[in-house]
Amino acid sequence: MSKPDSLTRIAIPEHLMLSRLAQSEQMREFFIQMWLQNPVLAKQGGSKVHDLLFPLAAADAEETCSNPNSPKSMMDKKQSGFSLVSAIFLLVVIAALGTFAVTLSTTQHQSAAFDVMGARGYQAARAGIEWAAFQVINSPLSAVAPAPCATNFAQNSLGGTLDPFAVAVTCAAASHIEDTSTVWIYDVSAVAQTAGSPGDTGYVERAISVKMGR
Repeated sequence: MSKPDSLTRIAIPEHLMLSRLAQSEQMREFFIQMWLQNPVLAKQGGSKVHDLLFPLAAADAEETCSNPNSPKSMMDKKQSGFSLVSAIFLLVVIAALGTFAVTLSTTQHQSAAFDVMGARGYQAARAGIEWAAFQVINSPLSAVAPAPCATNFAQNSLGGTLDPFAVAVTCAAASHIEDTSTVWIYDVSAVAQTAGSPGDTGYVERAISVKMGR
């Protein structure tokens, strides 16, 4: 009785062997390209991967220097062109953001300045009302004629931060008889405004109206 051989030789077809070799070559090329594009990953592969990639990197560098029209050189030029476009785009975006920030800051400063001028205009108009009130208070009781409470303050006449404002004070008086006394009712309005007209840059106007009796 014959014993079977412990080792049996199997013949591999030539087309299958060539197919396996082609697949191995494709996998090798895939990993080489992956390592070339990701140096960090290639570094993790150790000295064997470095020894495999070093001749390829040197050959690519020599090919790029010797033949500017090679596919590698053309790809590098395309990548450089893409980097230039990206840099220009970033510069445009940064410039637009800078312009927007400057415009916003300028608008905020102008708004704050207008608020300050508005407050000063109110104080200038109030100064006109207080001047009229002083005239009314110091008029005699049961006077035959109303107190002279209308006037105009020209620019630079109020002093300090109110100098830019001119103030016009108007006063309309009407008499009223109570028993044997004459009471005067005053409608007083004071308008403070800067030089120019409504709609001009920097123009500010404030008005106050009150009623008084004496």
